[in-house]
Amino acid sequence: YESFICACRESQKTQEKILKNYLMQNQDTIFGKQHFFKEIYFYDEFIEKVPLHQYEDLSTYISQIVQGQQNVLTTDRVLFFEETSGTNAQVKRIPYTKTFLDEFDRAIGAWM
Repeated sequence: YESFICACRESQKTQEKILKNYLMQNQDTIFGKQHFFKEIYFYDEFIEKVPLHQYEDLSTYISQIVQGQQNVLTTDRVLFFEETSGTNAQVKRIPYTKTFLDEFDRAIGAWM
């Protein structure tokens, strides 16, 4: 709880640190190479080089992960996929990693 409160007090600094860690950790993935993660040092550079994506934009990457390819979107090993159909009939596979699950636990931990 205390670390959450501290991070909230310096939210911009906290978010920049998290972004830099993501970029560094994933710079050698297929997605990271295609979006020049190694050349991104600031948030403004990130939004310039990595546009917003819809699920359909990422579906080719996710298909590669489903087929067992590593280092596609993340260096983390994908533990499982959650299937969802959302508002249309198309099945979407959402990859889950240990990092994602840990971050989710930390995010809701402050409220539990």
